[in-house]
Amino acid sequence: MTYEGVKNYRAELEETLKRLSEHDGVQGLVVIDKEGRVSQTTFDQQYTKKILSNISGFTSQTRNVVRDLDPMNDLSFVRVRSNKTEILIAPEEDYILVVIQQPSQD
Repeated sequence: MTYEGVKNYRAELEETLKRLSEHDGVQGLVVIDKEGRVSQTTFDQQYTKKILSNISGFTSQTRNVVRDLDPMNDLSFVRVRSNKTEILIAPEEDYILVVIQQPSQD
């Protein structure tokens, strides 16, 4: 990727993060790069480490399930909902975006 490509990619990611963080109920977000390191977070270090240690493996296992069921398919989005929290996971080519939010009252 060229310097301009990286610059555009970072600007686009920043805009997406800003837009997501402004949604009602969003508690925070984490961006995990393709090497498994946190590149951005809005959480404290302890909670970020907790997310990192669980999400990367969970995403990998979930991707494997999708591919086992259909080898021509790939994971594009995961939503995990509990009574208190909703975890949104968007695995992209270069990063995994994780959003933690309060579940909407359906």
